[in-house]
Amino acid sequence: MKCPKCNYKWETKSMAQYVTCPNCMRKVKRPEEVDFKTIIKLLADEVDKVNKICQDIKSKDPSFDFEIKDNVLTLFSKTEKEAFSRGCWFREKALGRNIYFKIAR
Repeated sequence: MKCPKCNYKWETKSMAQYVTCPNCMRKVKRPEEVDFKTIIKLLADEVDKVNKICQDIKSKDPSFDFEIKDNVLTLFSKTEKEAFSRGCWFREKALGRNIYFKIAR
């Protein structure tokens, strides 16, 4: 984050729309271009299935972006809502088991 009043730069984990600058205490609106990630741990035997599903989605929707590395699926989204809905979809439809997913920036 960067404060437009005092030009102070800092990092925050806050998901709030407005964040207080720690230097001048001014409320600063979070930039809208912040990307979100949905992080899902996969079982070893699910990696090929999930990769095929993601490739199929990407062929139909070029904006869909993902990465599978060390049995961890990362889905990239523009909004927190989109990241959450993708995690729910994978939990209910693609994997068919109860998983926990994490939303990160």
